[in-house]
Amino acid sequence: MDLRDTDIGLVQDKLQRALRDAYNQFLLIDPKSRKVVLVLPSAMPHPLLAATLKCLFDSFQMAAITLLPAPTMAVVGSGLRSGIIVDIGWHETVVTPIYEYRELTQTRSTRAMRKMTYEMAKVLQGCSDKSIERDTSNRADGTSLKKEILEVDFDRAEEVTKRLGWCRLRSKSIRSGDKIASKLQDLGLGSDDTIHGGLKVSLPCVSLSSASSNVSFDDLGEPAEKTFFPSFHTRHEIDDDETPLALILFKSLLRLPPDIRAQCISRIIITGGGSSIPGLKTRLINELEALIYERGWDAVQGRAADERRRRLAEIKENRRTARNAFPLAQKIGEQSVGEPDETSEHVIPAALQPQIIDSIDQRFLKFGAEHDQSAVTGELRIAESLGSWTGASLLAGMRIRSIVEIERESFLQHGLAGAKRDPDISVMPGQQRQSFGPGLPRLGNDRMAWTLGAWA
Repeated sequence: MDLRDTDIGLVQDKLQRALRDAYNQFLLIDPKSRKVVLVLPSAMPHPLLAATLKCLFDSFQMAAITLLPAPTMAVVGSGLRSGIIVDIGWHETVVTPIYEYRELTQTRSTRAMRKMTYEMAKVLQGCSDKSIERDTSNRADGTSLKKEILEVDFDRAEEVTKRLGWCRLRSKSIRSGDKIASKLQDLGLGSDDTIHGGLKVSLPCVSLSSASSNVSFDDLGEPAEKTFFPSFHTRHEIDDDETPLALILFKSLLRLPPDIRAQCISRIIITGGGSSIPGLKTRLINELEALIYERGWDAVQGRAADERRRRLAEIKENRRTARNAFPLAQKIGEQSVGEPDETSEHVIPAALQPQIIDSIDQRFLKFGAEHDQSAVTGELRIAESLGSWTGASLLAGMRIRSIVEIERESFLQHGLAGAKRDPDISVMPGQQRQSFGPGLPRLGNDRMAWTLGAWA
């Protein structure tokens, strides 16, 4: 987040006014006697964090403030311990893998709701790509064209995006288990050409002015298509900060170890304002499935990688052919279980004989099968979450002490510079790990020291 041209004092004054109105008109409680929990992004800049804490401590005289990361609280709100969060916000989309309540990495893209609202404004203006090219040929420069696009009221474009925006299905394949696909097939709209080209419904667009306009329903799905799932032919056409939604999710999963990837791929949690767009989750899963089928979990792409995979496939096929050329090994593997026949020409080796069945082990296996609550791993699916606010409320109600807990006296005396490493937490393998769970006393008597944790 770039804060070079931002007036931090003005932001602090607006925040103070908004919080004062919330306390006086809606909450109607004394902020001095309440413990405050702030759910913030872990990459929040220090000047903005310091301004927020100063506003709360100076204006509302709060005793202590607890900081909780938003992606982790979204996992808590879904009732899980691990997952990958796709936060489709206003300025950017952030993908954060979470494993055992710990953030691993963060990947960002500027393809978010702001860009989709801009594309929706062009649709409402009637300036599609074809009309832009036609109008540009009649003008010497593009200044008048840009002015024409910005004539659409921003509030109107945002309202239409929120109420009428939708996402198209993948054109090449439709998964049989999708609810949207099954409903369209029941209506006789199962083919891709019918979905994208034949479904033309005129809807009145509500605007702030008295005039109204009609827009095709199929055109309302174009902004989400251009924003989140653009079509690129080569990788050099994509900037680092403009990665499509499915590709940035695929790259985030590709960076993870295989065991963590198996956990996260079955717990894809989509949050933010863009998560409410109809058809977006289904399209994201279809695009991610197509990328996995096309590339596999191989970070290297190109002709050399394709040649290496072809050679490995040939070696695997040669080994399978050589194994089938020996009928003796196949015959030994297919022999029935029992005592080896000493008179037989071929005796089953001890390594190929099955283990003797134990009755106690069979009872444990039967009991485990009846009460099996193992987690689903390796299956591509989406998990629903109640949101970061709900997850933080659950933790606050359980009275679990957070890693980042800031006291008023310590902050007013030292500010953010007073934060240091928490002595109760050790992540070094050579040191002894100590617990920091709820209700456990902290070591020493250092009440004035605190740590920024994930915000350091």
